[in-house]
Amino acid sequence: MNKSITFEASIPSIQRAIQISGSGGVRVELDIPESSMPAALHLVTLREQPLTVTVEGNGPDIQAPKVSKREGERFSPSQRLRNTIWGEWSVTQKGTFEEFYHSRMDKLIEQVESGAI
Repeated sequence: MNKSITFEASIPSIQRAIQISGSGGVRVELDIPESSMPAALHLVTLREQPLTVTVEGNGPDIQAPKVSKREGERFSPSQRLRNTIWGEWSVTQKGTFEEFYHSRMDKLIEQVESGAI
């Protein structure tokens, strides 16, 4: 039996709100306003059942702020990182630079998301 529950919620602005596990799963925490509690309480009836989740944002898109170069610096932080990865690739020349760049960036992002760096 398909049961649909609709309610308003938001993902809180805390680090643990979206957790990525080592086994590849993701856990998401939601803040639910009091006005949506009656509908959200029906989630209890769906415990441990596979769910199909659709998320629709109702607010403006959030864009990460642009970070400029510091005074006296020649390159922005992102340019410095790309140049560092370029230097690393120049020594190994494994595959194309674009492939190498994406691979290194994915690893760095995983480390930041996991709290390793």
